[in-house]
This record gives sequence, C-alpha cells and structure tokens, in this order.
Amino acid sequence: MTKIKITALLILLLFSVSVFSDAPSDYYDTAEGLTGTSLKSALHNIIDAHTDFGYDNAKVQIFQYIHVRSNYTYCIYSGEKADKTGYPSNDDINCEHLWPQSYGCDSSPMRSDMHHLMPSRMQINSSRSNYPFGWVGAGTTYQNYNDQLYEDDWVGTSETTITTGWCEPRDEVKGDIARALFYMDVRYNGDPAGELDLKLAESGSSGNYQMAKLSVLIEWNNLDPPSPHEMWANDKIYNDLQGNRNPFIDHPEWVCEIWGGSCSSYTDDEPPVFAGIASATATGDTGAVQLSWSAASDDSPPITYNIYRAAFSGGQNLSSPTNTTTSTSFLDSGLVDGITYYYIVRAEDSEGFEETNTVERQATPYVSLGDSIVVYPNPAHGPVTVANLPENSKVSIYTIYGELVESAQPSGSVWIWEAKSGRFTVKSGLYIFAIETPAGNVFKKVAFISGS
Repeated sequence: MTKIKITALLILLLFSVSVFSDAPSDYYDTAEGLTGTSLKSALHNIIDAHTDFGYDNAKVQIFQYIHVRSNYTYCIYSGEKADKTGYPSNDDINCEHLWPQSYGCDSSPMRSDMHHLMPSRMQINSSRSNYPFGWVGAGTTYQNYNDQLYEDDWVGTSETTITTGWCEPRDEVKGDIARALFYMDVRYNGDPAGELDLKLAESGSSGNYQMAKLSVLIEWNNLDPPSPHEMWANDKIYNDLQGNRNPFIDHPEWVCEIWGGSCSSYTDDEPPVFAGIASATATGDTGAVQLSWSAASDDSPPITYNIYRAAFSGGQNLSSPTNTTTSTSFLDSGLVDGITYYYIVRAEDSEGFEETNTVERQATPYVSLGDSIVVYPNPAHGPVTVANLPENSKVSIYTIYGELVESAQPSGSVWIWEAKSGRFTVKSGLYIFAIETPAGNVFKKVAFISGS
C-alpha cells in the first residue's frame, strides 16, 4: 500500500466515479462536471431543502446518536470522552457551533444544522469563543487542550491550541472542521429568503457573516481526509435525520473546484497490511494468556491492534474489541482457568481503517501445573492420590532407575495408585510420578514405604 501524492486533475478524475460515503448514485447528478460558482450553486440546490429539527432536538441527536461510540460522546477539540447518559443536560459537555452563532448562526435553521454541531467541553468551548480557525504561530501566548489521558480509537495525540483571536484544532479533526464550514458556506447563501448569506473569507467579520481563514481551511481539507466516523455521521444525518449531505465529505476535491487553492493531497483510504495473530499461549500464571503478532504496515501510523476474544471459535464480536494496544504483544489477564479462549487480532490505522483478517488462535489459561497438581500422602505407606488433573492427562510411575511401574490415563481429575502392580514388586524407595497434560508435563517425587 502506498500513499500517493495526486494532483487536482487526478483527484477530479478519481472522485468523479467514486465517493467516500454512501451517497445515492444519482444524488450529485446535477453537479457532475461543473466547477467554480456553477458547482457551488448546483450543490446548494441539492442540499438546501433539509428538515430542521430545532436546536434542542438537534443537540440530543448530536450527543446521543451522531457523535457517539460505545456509549460515549467526544469533545471535538480535546478528544475527551464522556458518558452520553444525561446529555445534553450535563454542564460539562455542551454544544459547539463550528460556525459561531455570533457570525450568523443564532437562529434556525443555521443554529440547529447538525452538519456543524459538535460536542465540546464547556471550558474549551468558552475558550474558543467565536474565534476563526487558523494556524497558531510560534511565540504566541496560548492554551493547549490535549487528549493524552483519554485513549480511544477516535483520539490521537495532538493538541487543540487557542490564542487570542485564533483557534487551531488538533490534527485529527482539522479536515472535519474545514468540511463542516465549507458545507455552511454552500448551504446558506441567502436562498430561500430569510436565511443569511454565510461566507468563508481570509478575515472574519461577524457583521458580514464571514468566517476565516479560507486558505487555511483549504489546506486542512487536504491534510486530513474524511475519516470513517465522519463518513458514518454524514450518512446518518442524511438517512435518518436532516435528509441532506455534506458534499465535501463525499467529494473533498470539490473544495478546490469552488474556492481554488492547491488540491494536491495525500490520501490513505486503505487498511493496514497485517498477517493476524501469530500465537496465543497460556503463561502458567493464573487466568492469563500471552498474545503476540508481527507488526502491521501502513502509511497512516500509529497502528492500533484491536483484540477480539470469544469463548468459542468464531464467536468474536468484530465490531467491539475486547482490548486494544499499540504493541505487538498483549497479556490478556483476568481470565478463568480451564476455559479455552479464541482470539482474532486486527490492525487499524490512525484514519480509522481496519483490515479484516480472520486468523484465529486459541489458548486455555491455567494455574501453574507444578502448584495445581498434588500427589499425597508423601511419604506413602499405601494408596497414593493424584488430584487436580487436567483433562486428557496421563500418569506414569517410574522407579528412580527409570523402570516403569504403572501407567494410566485417568477419566477424571483424580486418580489413585493402589501401590500394586501385576508385573512389578513395589518396594520401599523413591518413585517418580510423570504427569503428562495438554499444557505441559509435571514430575513429582513420592517416598514409598512398603510392608505392614
């Protein structure tokens, strides 16, 4: 897999026959082949008639349905996750208008348009204020909001930086924010009557409903292509809620066709190359299995390895990993001894693309055999009991000279040696109990005293 630098012409040719999300095949028919203001006007006519849910209901959809994964909602700026239960009434997470209300989005349908509403921590929302988006230069006084304490497959390692007058979001959402603002510019152009004409520009002006910074947003659209969640949210808003799409998630190359700028970009919409799990081995520790694999390769690091576990072959829930790691090994602990566990490991890149191998490995955790299997009494004068035998074990008794005294394959977890043999005289001395199990071999010494 190679990340390829492509020119504006190649992007246009590529995406004229393919789109990122699941737009209906005829959704953009009237826009195909157009450029500039003609393309912008055609896209407006396609997306302008949408259902307005009202602001309060839109917030509920955003917090509890659109920007949710595994029962958590996520701050667009920090990546911090919060339990969605109770939102949007909880004061810690509130609703961020990427196009500020003071720049023309203080009334419906602009205010309640789900394509630009995002969950945000209240503190960061307040710090962003109505600042436009742009690069924050070195040497300025700024405040960072990072996500290093909130590990999740939506969350990266960069920071959102806010200084007086400007906001630079973390790298993983730069493109998401840019495409939301391009949507707002196209959707709201003063038609129909009563709606404002929102514009992207190089400098912001709340009185003229202008948001900045256009050239930077074009750059961010190129640097951060649509992610799987961004595509998923676009589909949900279209199919289940508003009934319109963000065309720049489906066709990010149209940004340059309308506003100009460089359309050179790096795209990586391929999952990692990964051979799957190599081994799953019981460690000898209580309730633990050691997993390992060779590193995956991909052009969008870092790579996350999603571990899927089941109690029967093929039973993994491949939409919800049991554990994740960025290492090439993992100790799965807290398991039940004697239960066989089945594992599939898949690699996912930083863009959210996960490969789909079905390589499965299995292991049965156990307590250290030397401690779990007991032989008593010792010394013995009569019958000797061997207890806590795993299934499919074999017990062989030898003299210290290597002569076989008796061998048996017990049907249960307990076996009793009667200290008798049809072909061997059991004398006083030291005997070796060699116990073979599926998880390894154990040797026990027993002193036997014969006679009455």
